Amino acid sequence: MAAQEQKESEVTVTYWAGRGKAEQSRLLLAAAGVKFTNKFISKAEELEEIRKSGKLAFMQLPLV
Repeated sequence: MAAQEQKESEVTVTYWAGRGKAEQSRLLLAAAGVKFTNKFISKAEELEEIRKSGKLAFMQLPLV
């Protein structure tokens, strides 16, 4: 059970500050009772860093 709780806390939603395409994911996670962390980006440079990291499958946000 502890492993399941740890996995839930590892969910991070990365998107621009404010509502948008990530809002549906946030609502779904909240409705399911999954704990998650919002990581807001505010500069194009931050997006470029994420793209260079290889985490984005299609080079677009949101990243869950």
